[in-house]
Amino acid sequence: MNMRPLLLATLIGGISMNACALAPVVNDPSVPPPIPQTVPQATASSKTLYELMSRIDQLQNEVRELTGKVEEQSYQNAELKKRLSTMYSDFDERMQNLESKASGSTPATSNAPAGENADDAEQPADLDAMPPSGQAPAGIAQIPSAAPAAPSESAAAASGDLEYKQAYDDLRNGRTAQSIEEFKAYLDKNPAGPLSGNAQYWLGEAYRVNQDFSSSRAALLKVLESYPDNPKVPDALLKLGYIEIDLNDKPKAGEYLNRVVNEFPNTKAARLATEKLQSISGQ
Repeated sequence: MNMRPLLLATLIGGISMNACALAPVVNDPSVPPPIPQTVPQATASSKTLYELMSRIDQLQNEVRELTGKVEEQSYQNAELKKRLSTMYSDFDERMQNLESKASGSTPATSNAPAGENADDAEQPADLDAMPPSGQAPAGIAQIPSAAPAAPSESAAAASGDLEYKQAYDDLRNGRTAQSIEEFKAYLDKNPAGPLSGNAQYWLGEAYRVNQDFSSSRAALLKVLESYPDNPKVPDALLKLGYIEIDLNDKPKAGEYLNRVVNEFPNTKAARLATEKLQSISGQ
């Protein structure tokens, strides 16, 4: 039997099978290939997260800006409140002076620099220029001495008057915190000087304008205790009454105001105390 044709046929069949095995698989063109979803989903998720983070940063910036504006507004409101208090007190003082001039009355004098009224129960009035060095401020009786004071003593007296005037001017012009420190420094140097009682009173007034009622009360009480003969005593009592009204203690306020009326009649402080008593009794 001739084996050559059979071997050839077998060889051709094997080659055909291998060719079929190596041929690429042809997909049906009518069926679209599957679309991978993992990469687009990851891209969309990253974009959303970025947008959220950007929005959070924007909101945080807006919150910081609003916080700064609120703090600035609070500061401005506090400053405005202080200025309004000073302006109101100055207006009331000017009205009192006009009423005194209209009625022909002469304001009482005190041991204060020229321009400061002893019965002035509100903010300081305008100060005149201080007297030359070595002279006492207007309203202070000059006591003759056996011999002229030494130059150093005269310089010290003039320096003390100027320190008082500076503190007084700062209070009148709304520099309350600065005036507080200056009045305290003046009192430390001159605890028993001719202007010390006035300085103690204006220190209490400065604290009151600054809404520090506790310190104001302590300073005004010291006027009563340490300077009982000072012309500012009725004003100090009046302001103590005002403080208690601000603190909503009307009985205590009534005690101070009645003391002004009973102990210091026919004074401007007594008139103001009477008006305040009538106002709180009608509330």
